[in-house]
Amino acid sequence: MDQIGRYQEIILPGQECVGDEQAQRLLEFVRNGGTLVLTGNTAEYNQWRERRHATARSEGRGRIVYIPEIIRADAQAGKARAAEENPEPGATPQRGARMTPAQWVLPKNHESINQTVVDDLPKGLSVETGAPLTTMMDLITRPATRETMVHFVNFDRSNPLAPFSVTVRKQFSGPVKSVSCFSPDRDQTLPLTFQEIGERVTFTVPATKLYAMIVIAQ
Repeated sequence: MDQIGRYQEIILPGQECVGDEQAQRLLEFVRNGGTLVLTGNTAEYNQWRERRHATARSEGRGRIVYIPEIIRADAQAGKARAAEENPEPGATPQRGARMTPAQWVLPKNHESINQTVVDDLPKGLSVETGAPLTTMMDLITRPATRETMVHFVNFDRSNPLAPFSVTVRKQFSGPVKSVSCFSPDRDQTLPLTFQEIGERVTFTVPATKLYAMIVIAQ
């Protein structure tokens, strides 16, 4: 909670109990220009289980956005059949140590949820990519060398990643000097062709079996 000022947006999905001190910090985050996204019964109670009412509204320089419901992929029509819904659709009868890609099931209203989250980002997304949903991404910066590193991990081991496009918002001022790809798939660093448009840089990540790290130098 001491570091939430680093972020544009905080999403609390179904976090029904939020302490008064935490709630105050979140309000300060919003008043300073951040976006807070609440779903379902988030923040309906404080740490003493006392009821409060959180609503969508503007607050200071920021906004509180409310998503009424996350509709599970296997949701049935009507409440009577709720007991038959599978909490983990796509799972095999025998549970294993790892989740398979078939178990990564999006909610039915995932497109509207995504649009709500993206629309209320003050600066837009830091990264946009055409990678499949079984790809994990992480972005970190190295201020001392003015480098931005974007990591991609393919969790679908049976299907290597085909080349996919990536757009990154520049994390430092000034032009981009180079974009390079590091991967255990190849022995040498691979320079990538890139294009700068305003504050964003676009490039294509080459075909990858498991892991790739992109380094953007400014």
